[in-house]
Amino acid sequence: MPIFDGFKIPNDIKARKLDLQAATENLNKAKEDLAINVASYFVEALYNKELLTVAELQAALSTEQVTRTESLVNAGKVPLSQLYDIKAQQAKTRHH
Repeated sequence: MPIFDGFKIPNDIKARKLDLQAATENLNKAKEDLAINVASYFVEALYNKELLTVAELQAALSTEQVTRTESLVNAGKVPLSQLYDIKAQQAKTRHH
């Protein structure tokens, strides 16, 4: 056992305690980052689900509009060109 070691052992203990604190903080930060990422992905999934719902509603409205315009064309209330315009709009929304 050394008589005087220049406070090496107490300094080593302090350094190891600080290393442990740093590692613990890094672990806590990694846990927080993971929680944030999971929450972010969850919100993104909800947002995409809502986008899908909106797209489905838009497709249903477009189909309804085509059906209604076909009826109006058959009744002679609107020109056939209007039906073609509506069908063209419907085709564009299906590709987006």
